[in-house]
Amino acid sequence: RGRHWFPLRLFALSLLICQSPCSFLADYVHMTNISPWHAIDRVIAVFMMSCELLKLLILSTYTRPILYAAYLTSCAVAIYCFLQSQNAQETLDTEGFVFWHNCWHCYPLWSAVIYLVEWDWDRRWGDYYDFDKDVKEETECRGRDDEPEMEMESTMAMRKEEEVVE
Repeated sequence: RGRHWFPLRLFALSLLICQSPCSFLADYVHMTNISPWHAIDRVIAVFMMSCELLKLLILSTYTRPILYAAYLTSCAVAIYCFLQSQNAQETLDTEGFVFWHNCWHCYPLWSAVIYLVEWDWDRRWGDYYDFDKDVKEETECRGRDDEPEMEMESTMAMRKEEEVVE
């Protein structure tokens, strides 16, 4: 069954395989050291957060409004936590940085909980968005295999001329 076009599995694998190790190396292994891992982590995090925001934009059509509000709220809280961690880092508040930065890293867990609630609701009450209807409408727009193809008048006229010549 088709869902929206956003490559959710690829996005999740990218988070797991690319972002997680970079984040671990930057935020734990080299937390107090100058390291290229900090720059790598930041570049990947900016790209992945951009993908997350794109995903949230796409998701608005396909999910229940209350769950969409929960997704948006958790993303806004995560961004707030990240900004607070940056403020703590600038003021050299180590404890504040650790607290707020850990809260920022909890965002995937918050999203996972919302996703599980959405999955449960879809299982109980059916999909919020009728994907099968989209597939049916797309098939109808393309035409069925058993229907004759539409021809342009010029093509029909040329065919008649060929029949007359023969």
